Amino acid sequence: MNTFLGTSSVNIYRRWVQDKKSLPLSDLIDLTGKLFYGGISSVL
Repeated sequence: MNTFLGTSSVNIYRRWVQDKKSLPLSDLIDLTGKLFYGGISSVL
């Protein structure tokens, strides 16, 4: 699970940079948190 979170976080950040940071960082953090929480809570 730790590997998933670490790898996914880096991939989301890389994609955000590739997209020229079109989304405000605070929105990216909020969305990423919701995606991770929803994904993890569905398995626990």
